[in-house]
Amino acid sequence: MIPLLTDVAQGALKEKVIRVIVATFRVEFLWLAYYDNASNTRFFSHQNLVVKAPKANLSSMLVAQLLPFVKNLSSRKWTDEDIVEDVQFLKEELTANFQSLT
Repeated sequence: MIPLLTDVAQGALKEKVIRVIVATFRVEFLWLAYYDNASNTRFFSHQNLVVKAPKANLSSMLVAQLLPFVKNLSSRKWTDEDIVEDVQFLKEELTANFQSLT
């Protein structure tokens, strides 16, 4: 799903399309981080966000070149403040998680 949405966002001309995809990335990032399938429990901890999401998604994010794309998005001017907030969140979290790999 991550590579497909990244491709769609990269080719999108409308800000609304990018807004929905960036919001989806943020929600998916949070959802996968907070939900433990084994115990069918949700966790609300920043530590879980950083620890669990990369285990579930990091390879797809790397293949899709999501971090460079998010960095590119952060340099654009947006009329929708929600895009700015979501892009900044993703940029910070992805940067921190990718740096932990090296």
